[in-house]
Amino acid sequence: MKKTVLSVLALSALVFACKKDKDDNNGLSEQALLGKWEMKVQYRNVVTNNIGKRDTLVIPEGLQAWEFLKNGIIVRHGRSVGGVTRDTGFFKLNGSNVIITEEGATKGDTTKITQFANTELQAYKKLINSSTKYTEFWFNYKKQ
Repeated sequence: MKKTVLSVLALSALVFACKKDKDDNNGLSEQALLGKWEMKVQYRNVVTNNIGKRDTLVIPEGLQAWEFLKNGIIVRHGRSVGGVTRDTGFFKLNGSNVIITEEGATKGDTTKITQFANTELQAYKKLINSSTKYTEFWFNYKKQ
């Protein structure tokens, strides 16, 4: 009986040790991100005194894009009435998220890619405005 129990335990350990590791990045890799991504829509939730107001801000095509370059560099392209902007930052993989930090950003001022599928991604950013107010953003991008 003792040999049977030990054999079952050893077999169980072998089965679980040989089990294929789950992909923690859900198919997300630096190589998959490389290229230019155009913003399609942005959602915003402004929370003041624990009361939120969610709205949709439509960003017309061509006004904002992210360009992921090799070695963890990201360039944010923007166009507005004030002209063209080009901000540089950094990105790194963190499990199934990508953390984006713009140059000169304050600590904790980061954007996370929370959903990714081949040519579409969604990013999330939370900005603390004061002790009673914060703003959440969800950005939806499509690869060009």
